[in-house]
Amino acid sequence: MLAGILLATSLSANAAEPPARPQVSLDGTWEFRMDPQREGEAGKWFESGVAFPDKIQVPGNWQAQGFGEPIHLVRHNYQGIAWYRRSFEVPKDMAGQRVWLRFQSVCNNGEVYVNDHKVGLIESFVSPYEFDVTDLVRPGADNVVTVRVDSGSTDAIARNNLFGAGAVGDPNSANGYV
Repeated sequence: MLAGILLATSLSANAAEPPARPQVSLDGTWEFRMDPQREGEAGKWFESGVAFPDKIQVPGNWQAQGFGEPIHLVRHNYQGIAWYRRSFEVPKDMAGQRVWLRFQSVCNNGEVYVNDHKVGLIESFVSPYEFDVTDLVRPGADNVVTVRVDSGSTDAIARNNLFGAGAVGDPNSANGYV
């Protein structure tokens, strides 16, 4: 449901040719927790002290990584809510610069939290989303990003007039860049 996260700031010293923005990839192992009973919001699973019992690779698809009921030799089925969490460090030399959290896609909807604060909603798995998290991150220290993903919601598909997610690629993957 999530794939490739990157930390980016804007460093524009020369307007004619802006330098590349520093980036920190958050690809790799994330904490993961399925939420079939939809209790995560009420239980404040977006707060860093809540245990997430599983690990998942990002980028990646949770069914392909064994989450949900087995339906074939290699595939599993789970449509619903799951939570991802990962800590990351904003380099200390990025202090005073804008810091953005960017997601390439999330299937189908998502809510994003940074350091226990809601940053925003992802309401379309077709388009990238960016959030300015400058005021929420602590350069030179550990930070935590948590994402609540709802793969069972068809709201994003309806909003984008899509008749099936297969037309835009694997509907169970999400990409992100911080």
